[in-house]
Amino acid sequence: MTLDGTIVEYPLPTPDAFPNGIVVGPDDALWFTQLRADKVGRLTPDGHLTEYPALGSGPVGIAVGPDGAFWLAGNTGNEILRMTVEGEITHRFPVPTPNASVLRVDVGPDGNIWFTEDSGNKIGRLDLRAVR
Repeated sequence: MTLDGTIVEYPLPTPDAFPNGIVVGPDDALWFTQLRADKVGRLTPDGHLTEYPALGSGPVGIAVGPDGAFWLAGNTGNEILRMTVEGEITHRFPVPTPNASVLRVDVGPDGNIWFTEDSGNKIGRLDLRAVR
């Protein structure tokens, strides 16, 4: 939305992508998840859109970690993923609860990755000290 209240919309190239979580990345672009498209999108301030595959994860939530990478809640993959600003998935962490329906992810005050398990009825924590 502009300061005068005008709303500008950016159509996604993938039909029924189901955009969900959105964050400002360390590169000042907007990064967002696309559950049904199984992609992560990047939208620059000037409107340039790039999409990156999430490799079967069905991402919903997204957060910027203390390491400057993106952390994704992989809903259909039942996992937490780490993605670089270049769009490369470098780590995949399976959630121990089967069919947990991971929805949201964020960085906690302890610097670790916290996430919700909708169907698992749990809150989970990924200890980043183990991630290299």
